[in-house]
Amino acid sequence: MNKFVKVSLITAGVLMAAGIVFCFISAVIGGSSMMHLVKNGEYPDELHMVGDTLENITDRIAGISWHHNLGTNPTHLTVNGKRVKDKVWKEQIPVDNIKDLNLELGAGEFYIREKDVADGMVDIVVEGVGGCNYQVKDKTLHIEGFTGIKTLGIGINTYKNSIVLAFPAGSSFREADIEAGAGTMEIASLQADEISVMIGAGEIVMNQTSAKELSAEIGAGRLEAGAMDAREVSIQVGMGECIYEGTITDELNAECDMGNIELSLNGKESDYNYEVECSAGNIDINGTYISAFGAERSIQNGASRTFKLECNMGNITVLFKE
Repeated sequence: MNKFVKVSLITAGVLMAAGIVFCFISAVIGGSSMMHLVKNGEYPDELHMVGDTLENITDRIAGISWHHNLGTNPTHLTVNGKRVKDKVWKEQIPVDNIKDLNLELGAGEFYIREKDVADGMVDIVVEGVGGCNYQVKDKTLHIEGFTGIKTLGIGINTYKNSIVLAFPAGSSFREADIEAGAGTMEIASLQADEISVMIGAGEIVMNQTSAKELSAEIGAGRLEAGAMDAREVSIQVGMGECIYEGTITDELNAECDMGNIELSLNGKESDYNYEVECSAGNIDINGTYISAFGAERSIQNGASRTFKLECNMGNITVLFKE
């Protein structure tokens, strides 16, 4: 992505956020609840909170490493700086040589899936144009693609930029660090002790994925996770969206600035305690709504596990299905 597109995305996001903030302030400035805040000296603190929210959103949108410069779009595929014939590159690696995954997508599509057979080999197929970097170092598989893409949208090229990473059936990894800038990633049947997801303006779809620890940081993009199984989950959303369906067996920390978080979980509401902080957004826990300026609430169900929910100006919904 070139600098103009990057700056445009950031600027548009910040201006949109600022517009929503000003509309919100205008709507409540004459109300009795706002007068109460002013009389009690709380109004400046709330405005400071709004400023902090906008700053956090800007940092999350701009925090993705794009690795692109101005210029024309590439017309061929390179892997580790070497030109590839026919725009297709393939490689196989023994799965025993890989403990960790470090996968980064700037543009294009990335498919991560489990094979039907346990043949002991990890298959990598790269197709399209642009640059792709790949190496195995210290038991970590690094894949980065696609670099060199200068513009997004119509007229980039006529080739489909895609990476396919297929691992043997039954494989499990120690850590998986996954980053999507402006591309799309699809992940299926991935098992790892720790999974870390970072999304700028891209999209990640996960299915039948399990982890002891799962963390997701979303700027203006989207995460859709279905049939999940995780012990501890941490979610941070700026202006984007996170949809999670499945199981969280232990702790949850969810923070939403101006985006949306929806959780559909196996189990019962009473299986967890709740620590809730709602600034100017909305939190729905199985039909119980919490929406107020600076509201904090502790819900104790005598459970051994706690969900911590913090919503600034967005929405958090937690639903349970037994």
